[in-house]
Order: sequence, then structure tokens, then C-alpha cells
Amino acid sequence: MLTGIRPTKLMHQMKRAGLSKEEIAEELHTVYAVSREKIALLERIVERQLSVIPDLYQLDQGVSIYIGIPFCPTKCAYCTFPAYAINEKDGSVERFLDGLHYEMEETGKWLKDHNIPVTTVYYGGGTPTSITADQMDALYAHMIDVFPNVNSLRELTVEAGRPDTITLDKLKVLKKYKIDRISINPQSFTDETLQAIGRHHSVEETVEKFKLAKAYGLGNINMDLIIGLPNEGVAEMENTLKETKKLGPESLTVHTLSFKRASDMTKNKEKYKVAGREEIGQMMKMTSGWMEEHNYAPYYLYRQKNILGNLENVGYALPARESLYNIIIMEECQTIIGLGCGASSKFVESGTGVITRHANPKNPRAYNERYKEYTHDKIKRLEALFQASPLVKQ
Repeated sequence: MLTGIRPTKLMHQMKRAGLSKEEIAEELHTVYAVSREKIALLERIVERQLSVIPDLYQLDQGVSIYIGIPFCPTKCAYCTFPAYAINEKDGSVERFLDGLHYEMEETGKWLKDHNIPVTTVYYGGGTPTSITADQMDALYAHMIDVFPNVNSLRELTVEAGRPDTITLDKLKVLKKYKIDRISINPQSFTDETLQAIGRHHSVEETVEKFKLAKAYGLGNINMDLIIGLPNEGVAEMENTLKETKKLGPESLTVHTLSFKRASDMTKNKEKYKVAGREEIGQMMKMTSGWMEEHNYAPYYLYRQKNILGNLENVGYALPARESLYNIIIMEECQTIIGLGCGASSKFVESGTGVITRHANPKNPRAYNERYKEYTHDKIKRLEALFQASPLVKQ
């Protein structure tokens, strides 16, 4: 019943409407058929979110910014994000970055002119560390020049999800700009699985790059794990958790495999053998128990269509290591401006919570042809959204 829904957002809405904890639990159980076990999980997450961001319900007077870099070394079989094979020779990366710099500059100017604060900035993709160290340096320098209050951001995240994109030069750039949170995503600690899903890096490289990032002083690293990857069962998941323990990342996002409509895995299901519902459930239970044992607490949750075992994706973190951006985007309590390829903007109306959306094209060529149009369309929407805000200069 709650497929494709953010169940924690539903609980927040009930809480803001004045319902008691008992009333919320009863409605979720009787109206939405949520089990008592899952209700307890939602309660725990909502409490954690409000302790991490006490002003969560007042964030609608500011914005967060998502910056999409649409390039990857290769595209994973389960992926539908913008992830074009990077090719420096054809100039597409530089042309894309020219458009992105324009979007950042015009958007930043409007935010500064209208006194709109920025809470978090998140670089996603694709893989933002697919571009060169020099290109990263220029991008982050431009961000500091054009965005308001960068030095007082609550959080700045860069996904370095593919270990095969991480180099010492790039880590130096991240450190130079005081990036306080990155992701290095193994997905699995089984080499055969990585090859099967199109991730052309090894388990050894994941470990090596994680240790390199730690040695260079990056102290807040997230790792993504996926339950239900092809040919993986309880034994493989146990091994992944054992190897994860050796590294000790500050946060972990546990995804349950979802067959997304446009992914290669969905188009060629016969090639990919996945575990059955019962074993998927066992892996989820084992993983959540492991998190509890190792002091990782759940702090955000969402559900997707066609997800194995009818389960969910859960973000876990050590104390004070939660991703603020992940909470904000999942609870849809603040406007998020999407810049770059495939970046989706969500404009949240203050008071009502009504959301309108705007999506930049996923294809770099289409983006390059019309980025000025997309930029100014978003600015018009921002003007309409914030015109009644007391923070906006009249």
C-alpha cells in the first residue's frame, strides 16, 4: 500500500497535524496495514531526524542544492541514473561543465540578491569524481564564488561512489575545499558480483581507496550496500558485512535491489538470478541486526516499486554522522534546486507543503543545448515561491 511512498513523511505529516504517537501508530496499522515492527522502525527514524535537525519543520524558508554530474566509468546493470561513459576526447564534459557553471552562477546570484540561505549542497550523478581533479577544483571554486553562505553550510557532500574514479589528486581537491562527507560505494564485497553488475573495480580497490581517503583525512565516509544482487544470498551478505566491519565507515545505506524499468537488469531479467522473497527477508533482518550490534542507527527510509521482498531502503549512521541532505530530500520539507544533468528540482511551498517539480534533461547533449532556458525557468519558479517570504528583500 505504501509502495513508492516515503512512510516517514507520512508519519511527520500526522505528527504535525497534532496526532499522538499512539494515534499515529493505530492509523498506520489499521488504515495502511503497516506491521507493528515497521511502525516501531518509523518512530525511531522520525525521532532521530528531529534530534539531528530540530528545525526540520522550519526549513522551508531556505533551500538545498543538488548538483548532477552525469558521467561514470561504466553503467551498472541496475542503474537508471544519468551515467554516461566519460569521454574527454569529444569535449562533452567541458561543454557540460560550461552549462553547469552558468546554472550555478545565475542561481547563486538570485539566492544572494533575495537573501535565501542554503542549508546543504550535494554533488551526485553519475559519479561526480569521474571528472578530472582540475575540473573538480574549478567547480568547487566556482561554488564558493557564486553560492551564498558556503562557509556556513550545514553539510557539503560529494559522491565518490565508484572507487575506480578516486585518485590522490582528487582527494587533495576534496580536502582543499573542506568537503565534509563523501560516499565510496562497494555495493558488494564479492568480485564476481561486481563484474556481473558492470562495476569494473575490485573489492581490493574499494578497500584501497577507502583507506587512502581515510589516510588523507576524509573523516565522514558513507558506503552503499545492496541486498539481493545477482547470485548473492545470506552467505554473500554475511561476507559483505564482515568486510564492512573492517573498514568502519561512518554511515551505511542499505538498498534492497529494485528492478527499475529502464535498467539493463530489468530488460534482461533472464541473465540475472536473484534470491527469493524469504532469503531477501533473512538478509534484511541479518543486516538490521548487524547495524544495531555495531551502533549504526536508522535515520531515513524510502520504498521503491518492484523492490525485492517488498522491503525498503534504509540509511544507517553512527551518532552525529547522519546525512542532513538525505533527511531533507526524503521528508520533502525544503525546496531543493537541481542543477546539472538529470537534476530534479522540488519546489516546496511554505505553509502548505505543496510540491512542484522541474527536471533537467538526463542527456548531456540535450542539456548543453538548452541549459540557459532551464536555468531561468527555475529562477521564475523560485520568484513565485518566495515572493511572500519574509526573508526575501522586497
